[in-house]
Amino acid sequence: QPFHHESLLMDRKDLKLTKAEKRAAKKSYEDEKRASVPYQRPSYAHYYPASDQRLTNIPAFSQRNWRPPPHLEEKPVASVRPVQSTPIPMMPRQVPMSVPSSSAGFPVNYLQKAGVYVQRVVTTT
Repeated sequence: QPFHHESLLMDRKDLKLTKAEKRAAKKSYEDEKRASVPYQRPSYAHYYPASDQRLTNIPAFSQRNWRPPPHLEEKPVASVRPVQSTPIPMMPRQVPMSVPSSSAGFPVNYLQKAGVYVQRVVTTT
């Protein structure tokens, strides 16, 4: 005969649920969970026209006397010719040779050949 507190650990066959009861409990749990969800995604279907519907039938487009733009819209023509300047070739400035070509092991002249503007900065403390 087990002690009173140990009897709670033993399986009680008379208290077990049948498979049908387990199934019914699970189904009612899922139904209750589904019914308690307060939020459903809003439908945006009324914003999109059906194939036979025009845009003016949609509330968002019918506000403030909105009309679709005319198809043959005349574009404005400029009365002033654009100013054209002579292109000036971009030449990189040459760094004086007094600068070591590889400061910290980096060849500066490769950057200059690639068109990068290189400048020597001297700081004093």
